Amino acid sequence: MTKRNWKSSRTLWKSIFRNIEPIQENRQKSSWKLLWKKCWNGIKKENIYWRGLFQRSLWGGSRIRERKKTVISNAERIVLRNMYPPGCRVELEDMEADPYVKLSPGDLGTVQFVDDAGQIHVSWDCGHSLAMVFGVDHCKCVMREERLQEILQRVQTMPFENLEKMELYIREKLSGAFPKISFQKKEGQEVLVDMGVAAFMKKGLGVAIQYETDSQQHIFIKKMEMQGQELERKNPFPVQKKR
Repeated sequence: MTKRNWKSSRTLWKSIFRNIEPIQENRQKSSWKLLWKKCWNGIKKENIYWRGLFQRSLWGGSRIRERKKTVISNAERIVLRNMYPPGCRVELEDMEADPYVKLSPGDLGTVQFVDDAGQIHVSWDCGHSLAMVFGVDHCKCVMREERLQEILQRVQTMPFENLEKMELYIREKLSGAFPKISFQKKEGQEVLVDMGVAAFMKKGLGVAIQYETDSQQHIFIKKMEMQGQELERKNPFPVQKKR
C-alpha cells in the first residue's frame, strides 16, 4: 500500500467513525429518555392504584365505588336522613354491579348513617359494608324502631294459648326484617327473643319477655323490654367550631 493510499484510507475510516459516534450518543440519549418515561409511567400507575385502594377502603373498610355522585340539596339530605335513620333495617331493591361486593335484590342490612353526599352507608347481613349512591341505587326501609315498638305493644296485649303460638306470631311479624330471629327459654317464666343482628343502634338486639299463665296454661305477657349494647353513633363529618 502506498503512502497516498494509506492516508486516503485513514481519512475514510475517520469519517466513518465520526458518523458512528453521534449515532451511539443519540442512542444513549434516547435510551435514557425511554427509561425515564417508563419509570414516570410506572409511578403514575402506582399512584392511581393506591388512590383507588384508598377510596375503596373509606368508612371502616366499606368499598365505596368510583361512580358518578349526584349533588343533593339540604332539603333532600334531611328527607333521606328521616327516611333512613341510623339503625333501621333496609332491603336492597336495585344496585349497580360492583366488582368487589356481590349483593342481590332482597338482601337485608342495617343503616349506619347518611353522609352529606346522600350516600346511605349500610352494614349488610352478608358481611359487607357498602354505601348506596343517591339517585343510582335503591332500597326500602322495612323496619324502624318505632314500628318494632308498635308490634311489641300489640303483642303485649294479646293472650296466647301457649308459648309456641306466641313465638309463631312474633316470628311472623318480625322475620321479614330479622330472618335470623330465635327464641330462648330462660329460667322462670321468661323468654329471650334474639334478633340475630345489630339494629336500632344496639349490638345484640333482643327482647326480654316476662309472662304468666292461668290454670289452662294460657300465656299473658306481663312485660316486654328491648335489650342490647348501645352503639356509638357515627358522625363522619364532625362540625368544626368557629374560632
